[in-house]
Amino acid sequence: MGINPENLRRKVERFVVKEDQTLIQAVILTSWLIVIVFILAGWYVQGEQFALSTLIGGILVNGSFLLLKKDIEQLLNKVSMAGISPDSVSRAEKIRFFIKFHARLVVFGLLLIALVAKCPVNLVGLALGMATVVLSVVVVVLSKGKKLYSKLRLRSV
Repeated sequence: MGINPENLRRKVERFVVKEDQTLIQAVILTSWLIVIVFILAGWYVQGEQFALSTLIGGILVNGSFLLLKKDIEQLLNKVSMAGISPDSVSRAEKIRFFIKFHARLVVFGLLLIALVAKCPVNLVGLALGMATVVLSVVVVVLSKGKKLYSKLRLRSV
């Protein structure tokens, strides 16, 4: 009675998907916590306009991240429904994903231009708020990445 490679592959894939979801949720939670800390610290150190600018930057970048997460999940669902051959996912689906991604970047840029042109925002606070997703990814990867890598190594042995 040997190990069935297909069953092993499915178990590893389920584990990786579960861990990926946990990491993404940790990034989202950490990002919002960082936004809150930056807002409170900014309010205390620089004042209301800085804190409000940090909040606006945090909302914009976290909203964009959540929309990107949703689009990636939709694309991956279509790939997984395609079965064993991910190449069978239509080229149109892949193009649709990239168009939505770039359209979101354009809308994000236009929102920033309009915001800076029409509202009194603190650019440092805005940039700090927009950096929260990147900071949360670094924090989560440094804190959970080693643990995840260790689990995957143990499971594959």
